[in-house]
Amino acid sequence: MGRKQSDTKNITIIDNRKVGVFFFVIAAVIIVVNLFVRFYDIHKSADYKHVDGVVSSIDNQSHYYARKRRYTTTVSVIYSPEGTDMNYFVSNSGFMMQFAKKGDVYRVYYKESNPRDAYIAEKDWLTGRYVHAGRDYNDALIITAVLLLIAILFFEDGVKTRRKALKEGKPEIPGNTEPQKKIRIGDIVTVTVDRPLGSYHPEHRKMYYPVNYGYIEGTIAADGEAQDAYILGINEPVKEFTGEVIGIVHREDDVETKLVVAPQGSSFTSEQIMSRINFTEKYFKSYVVMKLKDIDVDPEDLVALGFKIREGHCCYFLSMDETPSKETLLKLFDLLTIEQELTFWSFYRYSGSDPGEYVTVSVENGKAVAIRGNHGWSSGYESISIDDLIELIQRNWDKDWDSIKNFVNSIELRRVPFPESRRNWMEHPTGVFVPDYSLRAW
Repeated sequence: MGRKQSDTKNITIIDNRKVGVFFFVIAAVIIVVNLFVRFYDIHKSADYKHVDGVVSSIDNQSHYYARKRRYTTTVSVIYSPEGTDMNYFVSNSGFMMQFAKKGDVYRVYYKESNPRDAYIAEKDWLTGRYVHAGRDYNDALIITAVLLLIAILFFEDGVKTRRKALKEGKPEIPGNTEPQKKIRIGDIVTVTVDRPLGSYHPEHRKMYYPVNYGYIEGTIAADGEAQDAYILGINEPVKEFTGEVIGIVHREDDVETKLVVAPQGSSFTSEQIMSRINFTEKYFKSYVVMKLKDIDVDPEDLVALGFKIREGHCCYFLSMDETPSKETLLKLFDLLTIEQELTFWSFYRYSGSDPGEYVTVSVENGKAVAIRGNHGWSSGYESISIDDLIELIQRNWDKDWDSIKNFVNSIELRRVPFPESRRNWMEHPTGVFVPDYSLRAW
């Protein structure tokens, strides 16, 4: 293969999803304990009788706690137990007590055997029953709401981090000590089918599956789930299928990619593939990347650099919406071997009759080299440095001339039919390399 990048790479990911789950569990425990205490107090109130009492006094006090001034509101309620003419006082303090006013009516629970053993009660908005007014049950719910917010933020950040890492690298599969190997075009995989041909989507019941669809066990896709795959070339429902990855579907408006798997030796065009999977991909801006014909460069390496690939008559056009950076172009050059070359047309060469020039990037002795020259037979071809080459590519990439739009914002990737011919180049007396263009694929 022309690529020189490693198939696997370990990436250390701080999975904030686990932190989010941790805070969620704490919040759930607090809610459970809070509800238990509420219902326990409600059950305990069955041993008490109750009467209505009236707020007789309100005492607001301030004190220092942890060097901060704190305020406490204590409310006293006068009540008369049933069957007696005696008045008793009961006092409570708490968050809800600060809203009490003199003359307000509150329910008071007391023990018949000891009327002084009493407490002020208020109706609980959560259970609809009367509970102890001084216990501030709602404080726990405020803490729970904060914890849930923290849990959501951590979990969301963890999902984004995970997707970014999966898109840029190859993180380890949870529970596996071996780093995950990225699935590439040409690999043999086994698909577990959970939506067979003829079935419907489990949630979107109108979505019919004209092909078998499933996932690759032991893999993780950019959405954090197992890698999904379409199965083509099988015209009956199956539970499992082993075949060759013939394409990878990319979505410009989604992080997910989908594998296209078919029996080994199957032949499908990109148009045929997209027509068969259009039942789902029509909802996205999708395109399929397939193995490049006669060019030993992994197309996924080109996609990873941000290039879009379009097949031409005798080459592939590599395009990108933005001007490629120096780092991107250097990585592109690293993908080449002696069997490939990159070619583009530059407008920055003056000629009275035929302005412009061809610029070609190839590999010699393991390094990228570039030549430039006007079209024709040896019309002043000369070598240029890689830095000058990159600057020339970027200058031409920004061009926007209506008459030449077919040549703008793309580089041609070609196969050299006779790579050994490069070794027959002879050095010109001026120090310029003069290649034999009659052997190259134009």
